[in-house]
Amino acid sequence: NGDYGQLGDNNSIPHNVATPFRVFAGGSEEVEIAGDNNGSHLANVKQVSSGSFHTCAITASGNLYCWGRGDYGALGDNNTTYHNVGTPFRVLQGGASSVSTDNNSTNLVNVSSVSSGYYHTCAVTASGNLYCWGDGNYGTLGDNNTTPHNVATPFRVFAGGSEEVEIAGDNNGSHLANVKQVSSGSFHTCAITASGNLYCWGNGDYGQLGDNNSIPHNVATPFRVLQGGASTVPTDNNGTNLINVESVSNGSGYTCAITASGNLYCWGWGFKGCLGDGDTTNHNVGTPFRVLQGGASAVSTDNNGTNLINVKSVSSGSNHTCAVTTSGNLYCWGQGDYGALGDNNTTSHNVATPSRVLQGGASAVSADNNGTNLINVESVGAGYNHTCAVTASGNIYCWGRGDLGPLGDNNTTIHYVGVPSRVLRGGA
Repeated sequence: NGDYGQLGDNNSIPHNVATPFRVFAGGSEEVEIAGDNNGSHLANVKQVSSGSFHTCAITASGNLYCWGRGDYGALGDNNTTYHNVGTPFRVLQGGASSVSTDNNSTNLVNVSSVSSGYYHTCAVTASGNLYCWGDGNYGTLGDNNTTPHNVATPFRVFAGGSEEVEIAGDNNGSHLANVKQVSSGSFHTCAITASGNLYCWGNGDYGQLGDNNSIPHNVATPFRVLQGGASTVPTDNNGTNLINVESVSNGSGYTCAITASGNLYCWGWGFKGCLGDGDTTNHNVGTPFRVLQGGASAVSTDNNGTNLINVKSVSSGSNHTCAVTTSGNLYCWGQGDYGALGDNNTTSHNVATPSRVLQGGASAVSADNNGTNLINVESVGAGYNHTCAVTASGNIYCWGRGDLGPLGDNNTTIHYVGVPSRVLRGGA
């Protein structure tokens, strides 16, 4: 769907695009570093993040561009009124103006990672500084403000709970520091520091902040996530908190994180089984729960008899979760309506533990299947009601709800695909 310009095709009127479209250059044409465009399209992109209605991308030069729906200030263009931007806009410096390594007097620079949420965006610079902007309601921006407010340029996230950490490297006295990854959910944000400590803030109504609190509440600065189920894993806890965290992914009302040991924990809103805890009822979990093995029980390298292990990446969607193991196997669980779990079932159903994704269209690519399942998976992205995955061969497959064209199958009508479908080339 490109209604708000989020496809970067210079079109913000209602429309859908069913195959890949190459994003226009937009504001990158004004950049002296010619490497950010080829004259007509955005070029040398190293990372992209798609939110609900906007998209952001970082180039190899460390420049950050956003486009799509800009109300609330999510594009970092100093504009919180209702407006749409149909091509990449280079994010302004905002609060980075006081950090010489993070600005060029006009724009945010040296950006290493970005995450787009519902109506807010967060980015980490090479210096390990974290900035957020957009809709600050509930405290999502880490600016110590939980009232409805909008911030239209980058705001440097406060230290919050990191001030209590003995490892001084997690803060500089006033701000969160040495951040290596950030994840923006619908209304909450989480970040990992170089020390492997995990902090979350924003809306915590379902327990998604990992603070052992699932009654309605908001947290306006970083809170260090508690250990929860990691208490039985020596490498994953310090007696109080989850530690040695490698990656985090925020869903709509829940959070999942992987530790250096390859263990996967999820917490928050457990609706429809998205936490992988064997429960599909409407329930909340306020601290990390170690994901059960489910279908991984048949793969010796992927289970320890109880839990999913050796996980290398995870993606939290709206109500479903997917994870890749070091063996390249892909598992999904949670809401399976529309086929989002890749289990060849598009009827209304929920799966409360990991289910191994079937091969589908990968059956035609020997390197991508074992006769039954999709294999050699490198990365996965769980969306609202669909999922996409990339294999080591560089092939991309998508499945789930296909109306509006998100599956790249040249079909924008209402249709559901229950197994991986290889994305068509489109503008490529």
